[in-house]
Amino acid sequence: MSRRRLLAASFLFGLAFAVLAAGPGLAAEPQADSVGLVDPETGIWYLRDETGRTTAFYFGNPGDYPFMGDWDCDGVDTPGLYRRSDGYVYLRNSNTQGVA
Repeated sequence: MSRRRLLAASFLFGLAFAVLAAGPGLAAEPQADSVGLVDPETGIWYLRDETGRTTAFYFGNPGDYPFMGDWDCDGVDTPGLYRRSDGYVYLRNSNTQGVA
Protein backbone atom coordinates (compact mmCIF):
# COMPACT_ATOMS: atom_id res chain seq x y z
CA MET A 1 0.00 0.00 0.00
CA SER A 2 1.39 3.38 -0.93
CA ARG A 3 2.12 5.95 1.70
CA ARG A 4 -0.61 8.24 0.33
CA ARG A 5 -3.27 5.51 0.52
CA LEU A 6 -2.16 4.54 4.01
CA LEU A 7 -2.46 8.15 5.16
CA ALA A 8 -5.94 8.50 3.60
CA ALA A 9 -7.10 5.20 5.14
CA SER A 10 -5.79 6.25 8.56
CA PHE A 11 -7.59 9.57 8.32
CA LEU A 12 -10.89 7.95 7.32
CA PHE A 13 -10.60 5.36 10.08
CA GLY A 14 -9.93 8.09 12.65
CA LEU A 15 -12.85 10.15 11.39
CA ALA A 16 -15.21 7.16 11.53
CA PHE A 17 -14.05 6.34 15.06
CA ALA A 18 -14.59 9.95 16.20
CA VAL A 19 -18.13 10.02 14.79
CA LEU A 20 -19.03 6.69 16.40
CA ALA A 21 -17.46 7.66 19.72
CA ALA A 22 -19.45 10.92 19.82
CA GLY A 23 -22.69 8.94 19.72
CA PRO A 24 -26.14 10.46 19.62
CA GLY A 25 -25.28 13.07 22.25
CA LEU A 26 -24.35 15.59 19.57
CA ALA A 27 -27.61 15.21 17.68
CA ALA A 28 -30.25 17.87 18.21
CA GLU A 29 -33.49 16.85 19.87
CA PRO A 30 -36.28 16.66 17.29
CA GLN A 31 -38.99 19.26 17.71
CA ALA A 32 -42.66 18.40 17.31
CA ASP A 33 -44.43 19.96 14.36
CA SER A 34 -47.52 22.06 14.96
CA VAL A 35 -50.52 23.13 12.94
CA GLY A 36 -50.27 25.94 10.42
CA LEU A 37 -52.87 27.25 7.96
CA VAL A 38 -52.67 29.77 5.12
CA ASP A 39 -55.67 31.49 3.54
CA PRO A 40 -54.70 31.50 -0.17
CA GLU A 41 -57.18 34.26 -1.00
CA THR A 42 -55.79 36.78 1.50
CA GLY A 43 -52.20 35.65 2.17
CA ILE A 44 -52.74 35.50 5.94
CA TRP A 45 -50.85 32.79 7.82
CA TYR A 46 -52.06 31.17 11.07
CA LEU A 47 -49.33 29.31 12.95
CA ARG A 48 -49.64 27.54 16.30
CA ASP A 49 -46.48 27.33 18.42
CA GLU A 50 -45.46 24.64 20.91
CA THR A 51 -47.35 26.41 23.72
CA GLY A 52 -50.62 26.31 21.76
CA ARG A 53 -50.64 30.06 21.03
CA THR A 54 -51.75 31.01 17.49
CA THR A 55 -49.97 33.79 15.59
CA ALA A 56 -51.56 35.42 12.54
CA PHE A 57 -49.69 37.55 9.99
CA TYR A 58 -49.70 38.48 6.31
CA PHE A 59 -46.96 37.21 4.01
CA GLY A 60 -47.28 36.98 0.26
CA ASN A 61 -50.02 37.59 -2.26
CA PRO A 62 -53.25 35.79 -3.07
CA GLY A 63 -52.44 32.76 -5.22
CA ASP A 64 -48.90 32.19 -3.86
CA TYR A 65 -47.94 28.62 -2.92
CA PRO A 66 -46.97 28.47 0.80
CA PHE A 67 -44.48 26.15 2.52
CA MET A 68 -42.46 26.07 5.75
CA GLY A 69 -38.81 25.31 6.50
CA ASP A 70 -35.79 26.15 8.62
CA TRP A 71 -33.96 28.43 6.17
CA ASP A 72 -31.24 29.70 8.53
CA CYS A 73 -30.68 26.46 10.53
CA ASP A 74 -31.74 27.98 13.86
CA GLY A 75 -34.24 25.20 14.66
CA VAL A 76 -37.31 27.34 13.92
CA ASP A 77 -39.50 26.75 10.86
CA THR A 78 -40.52 29.96 9.11
CA PRO A 79 -42.62 30.66 6.01
CA GLY A 80 -41.64 30.53 2.42
CA LEU A 81 -43.68 30.83 -0.73
CA TYR A 82 -43.47 30.27 -4.45
CA ARG A 83 -44.95 32.93 -6.71
CA ARG A 84 -45.89 31.38 -10.02
CA SER A 85 -46.36 34.76 -11.74
CA ASP A 86 -42.64 35.63 -11.51
CA GLY A 87 -41.12 32.19 -10.79
CA TYR A 88 -39.42 33.34 -7.58
CA VAL A 89 -39.26 31.73 -4.15
CA TYR A 90 -39.54 34.09 -1.16
CA LEU A 91 -38.24 33.04 2.27
CA ARG A 92 -38.72 34.69 5.65
CA ASN A 93 -36.60 34.11 8.78
CA SER A 94 -39.30 35.05 11.30
CA ASN A 95 -42.96 34.23 11.82
CA THR A 96 -44.04 37.83 11.41
CA GLN A 97 -45.67 39.98 8.77
CA GLY A 98 -43.47 40.98 5.86
CA VAL A 99 -43.28 41.87 2.20
CA ALA A 100 -42.68 39.21 -0.42
